[in-house]
Amino acid sequence: MTVYDAGPDGELTPASRKFWHDRFNGFGMWIILFTNVHPSGIGFESPNAFSEDHLENLKEYARISHEQGAKGVIQLAHAGVHADKSMTRGNGVWGPSELSYFGAREMTDAEVHEIVHSFAYATELAIRAGLDGVEIHGANGWLIQQFVSATYNHRTDH
Repeated sequence: MTVYDAGPDGELTPASRKFWHDRFNGFGMWIILFTNVHPSGIGFESPNAFSEDHLENLKEYARISHEQGAKGVIQLAHAGVHADKSMTRGNGVWGPSELSYFGAREMTDAEVHEIVHSFAYATELAIRAGLDGVEIHGANGWLIQQFVSATYNHRTDH
């Protein structure tokens, strides 16, 4: 599930604060949906967790969930070939393989390792922000699923 609720830098907006306010009273857990782990994976207006600059925003998500008595869990993701080139901060669109239909270029081995480390760093930011857990989004056609799909992954190097 995705919610287009963040500003241009992945920050909570007044409208998103209003939307999330009191939405989770009585629930045990809140999953903060599709949080970007790297600028190359931004596909729509969603939270970011790839820079120290995002820590305060993540703390606010934790506070919102905890004030309502819910655990806050962050869903970490990368859009892969479904990233929006206009939002990837000059990175273009990355995928397991070059897919001209999506305007995606094949990731180098170094970029694959960079993304793995980006998931780890986003997890570190989530812990420091006081969130209660992370969910790695590996479904619905996003980058992790793209790597295990013959539709998207034509690599022969590994």
